[in-house]
Amino acid sequence: MKKVLCAYSLISALTLPLTVGADAFPMYDHQKQCGIAEQHMELYSDEELNDFTTCILAERDAMGNLMNQWRTLDRDKKERCVALSKETGRPDTVSYIVVEQCLTHPPTDSSG
Repeated sequence: MKKVLCAYSLISALTLPLTVGADAFPMYDHQKQCGIAEQHMELYSDEELNDFTTCILAERDAMGNLMNQWRTLDRDKKERCVALSKETGRPDTVSYIVVEQCLTHPPTDSSG
């Protein structure tokens, strides 16, 4: 039960309002990215809740790093990295970890 309450607390603490604008920082659902359903949290094992917590915290760390530099990054690179994350992660979700890795270590273009 403690793990469930901890996970609920994490979800509540990590939920931020959505920002809108051309160069505004995009907000994505950590919960969806980390693959757990809030309404059924009590059905998960301690190991699954630990994995979820680890995922949420890692996504949040990457999000914080990106937020600090988002406006200074090249728009085309940002769009490319967000698109890459949508292609490689869970369907219809974006991982801040993947976006951050893409921006700091861009994939090489093998066509050139």
